Amino acid sequence: MDVPLKPVNSASRIDLRRAVLDALNKIVQSDLLFAYPDRMHAGSRGEARLTARHDVNGELKAELATRGVPLSESASIVTMLTADLTSPVRNTLIITPENSAKNSSEYQRDWRIDARSPGNQRLDLTVALKARIPAAGDVQSEHLVFSHWLAVDAGSRSYWPLIASSVSGLAAVLVWMLSRRRRPLKPVRK
Repeated sequence: MDVPLKPVNSASRIDLRRAVLDALNKIVQSDLLFAYPDRMHAGSRGEARLTARHDVNGELKAELATRGVPLSESASIVTMLTADLTSPVRNTLIITPENSAKNSSEYQRDWRIDARSPGNQRLDLTVALKARIPAAGDVQSEHLVFSHWLAVDAGSRSYWPLIASSVSGLAAVLVWMLSRRRRPLKPVRK
């Protein structure tokens, strides 16, 4: 759909679908924040969250205004966020989307991460924005994939043998010291 514009000195037309697509791609790349744990223990649970820095609809209207699209044309455009968090290696990280009813915004996504195996694990976040233009149909941004690394330690269970041996060694030293104290002192004769 072309939107007619009337600059002061000449008439021009803007491809609304192209302007929306360019604006969506810019918003996906610069206005989304991804918070995730950078270190976990095997057997523990963490959380990840994707949020928008600003109101996405407001950002889209501002972007379109800089591209010459009048507010009367951009006011009826509705945006939607799609996001998926995965890990390429099966069963090392179990990722579960959290209930969207808990989300405070339609542009927020939450996931629960259960770390199963130690090592450096990769998180892949795939994000896209979609806009519904009443007169021109749907436009979707590029699917962008952001990869992040998560270090998973062996967990606190691996320290139990060290802790147990230290405690038993300390106990042995204490028993030895206490047994030496109980022996009666004998006077030394000259």
